[in-house]
Amino acid sequence: MIITHEVPEHFIRQVTTRKPPLLFSWNASQIQEHLILSHSYNLFCLSEEKLVGFLLSSLLPIENECEAELFHIEVFPTHQRGGVATRLIHALHQKCQNSFKKTVIYLETAKNNHFAINFYEKMG
Repeated sequence: MIITHEVPEHFIRQVTTRKPPLLFSWNASQIQEHLILSHSYNLFCLSEEKLVGFLLSSLLPIENECEAELFHIEVFPTHQRGGVATRLIHALHQKCQNSFKKTVIYLETAKNNHFAINFYEKMG
């Protein structure tokens, strides 16, 4: 598997036309706007040149600290529980650590999303 920050070809079409939709809270224009923001930092996981997961975030440097806001992380069903989300989070954290002394990653999830809560707690 490869983690890259380069947006895969047809990414927006893949995530907005999939049934059920992957990004149920963002439409195609919102995704496009996010991808071109200067503080946008996004990671894509490819397996055999096919997209299997992604992370959408922003990085805001404040003095010697990197504040990352994790907007969305998604792993396609065929690759869930295979370490893709962990690799994406580690890659985000590594990006911050390479440039800053301190890293803070902000995120939110629904109270009843126990799978996500357990995952984020495990990640620290």
